[in-house]
Amino acid sequence: MVRDQTLQFLKRSFANNVSWTKASPDCRYRFEVIGVNEFRREFKITAHSHPYYEVGLGLVGSGALLLGKETKTVKPGDLYIIEPGITHRVSALLEGTFAVFIFQVTLESKKSEQPSNSIPGIVGSSLLVESEIEKLILSWAEINVGKSQDPVSLSLFARCLAFEMLSLLSVSSKIGDWAVTDRAIKYIEESLPGKFDVSTMATDLMVSQRTLRRHFQNELGQSIIEYLSERRLVLAERYLSLHLSVTDVAGMVGFESASQLPRLFQKAKGVTPKTWQQTVAPTRRIPDAK
Repeated sequence: MVRDQTLQFLKRSFANNVSWTKASPDCRYRFEVIGVNEFRREFKITAHSHPYYEVGLGLVGSGALLLGKETKTVKPGDLYIIEPGITHRVSALLEGTFAVFIFQVTLESKKSEQPSNSIPGIVGSSLLVESEIEKLILSWAEINVGKSQDPVSLSLFARCLAFEMLSLLSVSSKIGDWAVTDRAIKYIEESLPGKFDVSTMATDLMVSQRTLRRHFQNELGQSIIEYLSERRLVLAERYLSLHLSVTDVAGMVGFESASQLPRLFQKAKGVTPKTWQQTVAPTRRIPDAK
């Protein structure tokens, strides 16, 4: 059973409504973290369907997952995926709260106007009982609970957790079986905001630099360096929202020089980081990390 303070910590981690997009030659995948949803027996949840994949991880208590005409029990550590268009309902099974971490994946075809109907490696709606990911998130939360966590660290954790969940649900869940670009993205996300080079990444992923760069460019439509800069800017925006100095933020997100951040930020946003802090940042909601 997860302690209440640990659950509250996880809820803060997923409060940012984190979202991102990745791509393959045929599809773009839009990921969006919904957060920690809590269900009670007295809540009247109706069966429904939606046009996106829903992925859930049981955190606290026991729940009932209705998939079509079949009902399955979801316990802490159980992981499920629901395909688009499948009628389903999630509800608490016993007295007390049933808490689930949920994110959604929307697929968009790059070759036609019709959306893609499957995620590579995912076969049907399913329930993965007692997944190892519970140990990952709970051990991480136990270590950090009570500490002051900034929005960037919390967002990165939520994003990496979603990748881990989707990989566990795949037919080939070993990272070595993933496509080169997927492995590269995971490598980058786990390394941010640290400094690293393409040569080291290629060596660690056991592919040539040429292969790595080619796959990345073909599938994402941008170079590895462009992707890195884009991700660093996302992190910089969150730190700037805390009204830290531009110079400090540049170093915190991994830019080699303080001048890189203002130049790339203005190119992407149309304003300088300082102007953004004074005009846009005050309107942004920053999750309480205390």
